[in-house]
Amino acid sequence: MKGAFLVSDDSELYEEVRDALLRSGAAAAAGDVVQLRDEKGNLLTVYGQLPSATEWEWREGSITRRSASDAPNMATATACWVECRSEEAFSLIVRRLAHELSHPLWVLDGDGVLWPADEIDPAQVRL
Repeated sequence: MKGAFLVSDDSELYEEVRDALLRSGAAAAAGDVVQLRDEKGNLLTVYGQLPSATEWEWREGSITRRSASDAPNMATATACWVECRSEEAFSLIVRRLAHELSHPLWVLDGDGVLWPADEIDPAQVRL
């Protein structure tokens, strides 16, 4: 499955993402998981609990900033994992989330590129 990390300085990141997606018609699954199916049938799944083995990947891995905008402090930031098979659906939903959350939202894609969530380009983001 293709995926990326959502990253924020907000310690309640998953809860805010979950609540925003639930307002958009998502369903809560077992544990800290929420899923939203778009009008084309694409499924976006957000996981609130990250395996500790993935922490190095988003905190300490090789990261390239996509924008000069202020990035979150990766040493203190919070992250959650998102899976989606469609970069187009992922980008649309995440850009919408960026406008609904109380804190800035970032995406760390599969190529180690850190995007401001409201600037994601579906043709360039790598899940």
